[in-house]
Amino acid sequence: MMNEDFKAVSSLLANLQGEKFDNEFEFLIKIIKKGTLDDEPDLLMSVLAELADHQWNTYELLPNAIRTDLGESIIKVWNRNSLDSTEKLVGIVAKLGLGKALSYLTLAAKEISNSDVRQEIASAVIEFSESVDDPYSGLK
Repeated sequence: MMNEDFKAVSSLLANLQGEKFDNEFEFLIKIIKKGTLDDEPDLLMSVLAELADHQWNTYELLPNAIRTDLGESIIKVWNRNSLDSTEKLVGIVAKLGLGKALSYLTLAAKEISNSDVRQEIASAVIEFSESVDDPYSGLK
């Protein structure tokens, strides 16, 4: 792990300001792609979950390019055997409208031995499958 990346990710939430978080998501996507925090997946998932919550509260979708990159990248951070990681991932997917990530989860669930994790994914698919690309559909 690169110490600079760890410090930057750790302090990211303390410095969140404004109503747009595109740059923060792009930064985290780069960190995931570099693999410099591979031994800190829980930290990354926690930061992503908090950032997703902030983004959702802006009532604006992230640009499609960021959503696509994030949907592909976040799967690399997910701990398939952890209910906590799965719950955070489902929340991120739902709040940011990451439909491709939900499709991946649906396929991956078949190979997961942890029944709690499989149940969490099944519940998410039932709840969000028709509206996952629009996290604000329930507010309309």
